[in-house]
Amino acid sequence: MEWIVASGKGRVYSFVVYHVAFHPAFQDDIPYVTAVVELAEGPRMLTNIVGCSPSEVKCNMPVEVVWDDVTDDVSLPKFKPAPHS
Repeated sequence: MEWIVASGKGRVYSFVVYHVAFHPAFQDDIPYVTAVVELAEGPRMLTNIVGCSPSEVKCNMPVEVVWDDVTDDVSLPKFKPAPHS
């Protein structure tokens, strides 16, 4: 294994829309999308799709990373729809 620098671009491989919170901490986010994103470099990662309505999310949709600064020490990679190229 080795670390690589990723472009932050990818495509939605699979997703689910939560209409009931998995945990009470997520109640204010309902509905939200949890997805597997396949990065342009090949690896797949579990994340959230943000920046659009859950009804707009589709498999193979191009996405790009955005960072959610949860605390001063923790940032989570999430993905938003990417402009069509």
